[in-house]
Amino acid sequence: MKIIAGGRFKLPFVGKETYIELMRAGLGYNRKDGTFFLKETENVDTAKVLLQRILREEVVFAQRCFICESHFTCSICAYKEKCRTPDLPLCCICYQCRTRTNLYDLYLEKSRRMI
Repeated sequence: MKIIAGGRFKLPFVGKETYIELMRAGLGYNRKDGTFFLKETENVDTAKVLLQRILREEVVFAQRCFICESHFTCSICAYKEKCRTPDLPLCCICYQCRTRTNLYDLYLEKSRRMI
């Protein structure tokens, strides 16, 4: 299984047609360092299928914790069954941060820093 943890990632050479498919699926490409990144999440399922075909293995997008910025997969989340955005590379809150007693204060502080 290939876990893509936010940011940029490299792929083996893909032909012109596959490159166009990747762009239509919402991926972007950085020509300076030859890396791909998820630019849009509207077609994430299509992007996953394409990446799995290219890499010849299962692809999972990791979440980034909004509080501590660690990466984790949805498979370890207690709320996976109830989540509206499973396996989308978005910000979420990891198990360690969810169990903190001052979570709300940490959330507010992080939000203030972003503004």
